[in-house]
Amino acid sequence: MSTIIDTFATLGTGLVPALAAIGGAIGGSKFVQEGERGLKVRFGKVRRDRDGNPKVVYPGFCFVIPTIERLVRTHVRTRTFNLPTQEVVLADRMVFQVSGVVRVQVRDDAHAVYSVLYETSNIGSVVADYVTTELREVLAKSTYEQVVTGESVVKQVTGAIKAQLNQWGLVLTQFNLSDCSPTEQTARVILLGAETGMRADALLLAAAKVAGDRNVAALSPTVAAALIGTPVATSLTGSFYEPAGDS
Repeated sequence: MSTIIDTFATLGTGLVPALAAIGGAIGGSKFVQEGERGLKVRFGKVRRDRDGNPKVVYPGFCFVIPTIERLVRTHVRTRTFNLPTQEVVLADRMVFQVSGVVRVQVRDDAHAVYSVLYETSNIGSVVADYVTTELREVLAKSTYEQVVTGESVVKQVTGAIKAQLNQWGLVLTQFNLSDCSPTEQTARVILLGAETGMRADALLLAAAKVAGDRNVAALSPTVAAALIGTPVATSLTGSFYEPAGDS
């Protein structure tokens, strides 16, 4: 009986370290998924190559030493950030509600991966806040006519944010305005301005006609109404300039 016990004890002496080694190997096995990049951190420091550049771990199997090393990862796929709606006063004092969408992608190099993981905290919030601020500054220098199409604004914002995003290790893939509309009060001002412009054009046309033949009846009812300022054009059945008859 003692022989059997001694045999198991001997086996156990060699088995425990073996199991521990197997468990350690399993615990140290990590995987970097497709579309991700990783960095190994040993004793709190990122592993670097001989030139001092962070050593990027690419998709596939990766072994880390348990309790000594850990693996941090970030994806390099396109990220989309929605900019919050904000009210902006334009250069001509028009007030617009604007929001936008910005799409970025992490550059596939060591410095970009390191920057996203360690140099910028909460990259999504940072990008959204930064682009929102730049958008406000561009709009503050723009007029209503420039904002209507949106092309000028998008071009200016795109040019302004590319360099900073690049410093954060990001490549700008797209920036668009998802909303760019006047506030209710501004919309009324715009409509009033359009109406005033149409009225001025009508008055100029009416003045030209009157100066030409003094025949207001020849004017269309719309032009006549604009000329006199009241909707009485429907009563125009003859000339306003009727010759004075005998009383």
